Amino acid sequence: MFIGLFVWLGATQEASFAQMRSAIGGIPVMRAMVTDFYILHPDDPLSKAVRYMLAGFQQDFPVVEDGRLVGVLTQRDLAAALARDGEQTRIRDAMQRDFVAISPNEMLESAFSRLQDCNCHTLPVVQDGRLLGVLTTDNVTEVLMIQEALRANADRRQSPDRTAAGRRQKGPLKLAEAP
Repeated sequence: MFIGLFVWLGATQEASFAQMRSAIGGIPVMRAMVTDFYILHPDDPLSKAVRYMLAGFQQDFPVVEDGRLVGVLTQRDLAAALARDGEQTRIRDAMQRDFVAISPNEMLESAFSRLQDCNCHTLPVVQDGRLLGVLTTDNVTEVLMIQEALRANADRRQSPDRTAAGRRQKGPLKLAEAP
């Protein structure tokens, strides 16, 4: 019974992933990325990242020096550095220098797979060495929600309400006249 349950759960999860990939297929990252976000400099103190985090929605921060992306400060790394070294520690001492970046022309399906593979919440979107935006798992979820709502609307428009006889009802319902 337990084996059957695990097989069913695995199949359900795989079907869900396939449905999700189908919904986001053909959408470029540039249509889903966040373009209003905070950036940090390697010499900024961790306290600046804390202020930014508490002021908005952002969990992870691109770190930019001389116009080039040099690292990413994740929420996890921020918390660990705060506990270990305190809030005056420099971003450069806590940021990840080895990170995954994506192109704005990459398809969202591929970018989502990369988000899962790197086990990260945020991917910087870079073109010609310039940081253009960030893509988060939340963005992908929002795009899915919007796609599903639009699909439901299109389905609703394509299949109008029908009467029991299968004809479209026009005007008020009329009862048959008695003979």
